Amino acid sequence: MKDRNEFLKKLYSQAGIVDLNEMQKSTIKASTESDEIMLFSPTGSGKTLAFLLSLAQKLTKGKGVQSIILSPSRELALQIEAVFKSLKSEFHVVSCFGGHAFSVEKNNLKADVDLIVGTPGRLRDHMEKGTFDYSDVEMLVLDEFDKSLELGFQKDMQWIISSLYHLEFKMLVSATKMEEIPQFTGISKPKVIDFLEDESKIKISQKAIYSKPEEKSEDLLKLLLSVEQGRTLVFCNHKQAVDRLSDFLKDHLVPHDVYHGDRDQESREKALIKLRNGSINLLVVTDLAARGLDIPEIKHVMHYQLPVKEDAYIHRNGRTARMTAEGTSYLMLTEGDIPKYVKRDVERVDLDEVDLKTQYPLPEWVSIFVGRGKKDKVNKIDLVGFFCQQGGVEKASLGKIDVLDFISVVALKRGEEKTLLKNLKGKKIKKKPVRVGMIR
Repeated sequence: MKDRNEFLKKLYSQAGIVDLNEMQKSTIKASTESDEIMLFSPTGSGKTLAFLLSLAQKLTKGKGVQSIILSPSRELALQIEAVFKSLKSEFHVVSCFGGHAFSVEKNNLKADVDLIVGTPGRLRDHMEKGTFDYSDVEMLVLDEFDKSLELGFQKDMQWIISSLYHLEFKMLVSATKMEEIPQFTGISKPKVIDFLEDESKIKISQKAIYSKPEEKSEDLLKLLLSVEQGRTLVFCNHKQAVDRLSDFLKDHLVPHDVYHGDRDQESREKALIKLRNGSINLLVVTDLAARGLDIPEIKHVMHYQLPVKEDAYIHRNGRTARMTAEGTSYLMLTEGDIPKYVKRDVERVDLDEVDLKTQYPLPEWVSIFVGRGKKDKVNKIDLVGFFCQQGGVEKASLGKIDVLDFISVVALKRGEEKTLLKNLKGKKIKKKPVRVGMIR
């Protein structure tokens, strides 16, 4: 291989990255010196790029599947795949996860694949059914490993690891320090990269709202009306609480969506797309959204309900003030029921002057659903032409475009959706009829 540093610089430059941070440089260097790595670093610090570049420098084209990355969630698997593709290397990545057709993945795995990223259960299914040859897999990354254990993936991970007979490199990645490494990982004497102390440098301010239980929903609405607009996550401890709070916000005409484990994969994915493209600024979530999701520039984290464990609280706060950004964490507290980890000197927020009759501002964008995607050979250029030439809107009215396997989502300036949908009724894209509608 050509000079390693030049090779890696070319990859991350192609992803639009000017330079690596210290954690990423340390991880890549360690991966050349040790065959067992444990990487601990805060949420949002760039761990994904660190381990992907570490793997890329070890891949050889034409050897088949050489590396597997295990992820606890579909969303994180997709994020890892997207980051790897952004490097624009010669290597081919495929993601595997539940919630969509097994046959699609089986077909994808017939291609010249170098790296697979997937959830433990789905990847084990593929291995048991022999849909790809894993006899030459030499590298394994266990991303968000502690979360995978929490979600009950130990048996699947254990089966996968015990089936990979030629592993030469293992990396365990987490945003939480682990007291003990489970024996089934096969990691015994790792080189530890620990950047968790960097959490103290995160530019996050904390503020507290004291509420009576019966006034909590109204106080949250007052808080939402009083803060500067920006992407906001409101955390609840349970799915039922998310849904109840969502109903309250709907009654008060607050644009938002929800994200928790009972929502199907498509609904969860659409919710994240809407948050990223600016057609909503507010997502009400459980701790499922505390880690592993690619949500940039979260301005506010609001703890409608505080978690029992401090670790969960830290991960929630890690969604804001990521990298060089700044953010605010709001704690909704009830006197006499405050977790021990909460400091008593947190600045209080006064909401007495907020008028509940104030209309929550509508986002600048709306999301338009198009029933065609990558598998239909549709790309962003096709969608721009479809919206502008047949839909009659200006290119300046289009925002972020997401092209998924079977659908696409286009951000459109609010106020232009009625005209667009009327113009596109009955129209075709690439000579095929297509469903078009607004995502509520």
